[in-house]
Amino acid sequence: MALIIESPAKSNKFYRGTGLVLRCTTSPIVRTRACRSNGGITFEELNNVLQNWDEHAPYYKPVIPTRFTIPIPVDKYDDYLPCMVTKSEVKGDFSIIQLAKEIGENGVGEWIKYVLYNRHTERFILRSCVKYTAPDENSMLIASKSFGKCLPSHDPNWLVNETNLASDKEFWKQLKLNLAI
Repeated sequence: MALIIESPAKSNKFYRGTGLVLRCTTSPIVRTRACRSNGGITFEELNNVLQNWDEHAPYYKPVIPTRFTIPIPVDKYDDYLPCMVTKSEVKGDFSIIQLAKEIGENGVGEWIKYVLYNRHTERFILRSCVKYTAPDENSMLIASKSFGKCLPSHDPNWLVNETNLASDKEFWKQLKLNLAI
């Protein structure tokens, strides 16, 4: 099983999103264990993905300039941790490796794109979370239908997307730098 970074539009002509995702080459869908709390990937797997990624490959649906990720300063990381970890996870188990904010189309919707390190499993988790004002069961169903499986976080205004992480090329380049690979 190999993991790659690519545009989902390359393997799924119905994909409506933008950016690049981490995908398992043996699966036609973009879901990956790298985003699930009971999964994650090892440093070696993440290193291999980033080393083999061609930063100059053509992208099928480039990110709209208003949706580029904005890096969040390291001194603000702790403020964001509650919204990035599901209620079933322990916040203290995680370290933040990378964190960036993305504003949705037309300035609507706020997303956080991030990479966590689980100290207990020694695996990396790549995810995103979306801001929802006081999510109830109905809004979680709507979000899950639109974005993939969403779970409540420790922060009542955010939902964690456990499906995949789609982000712009700069996010992936910065991750490579952050891990000093």
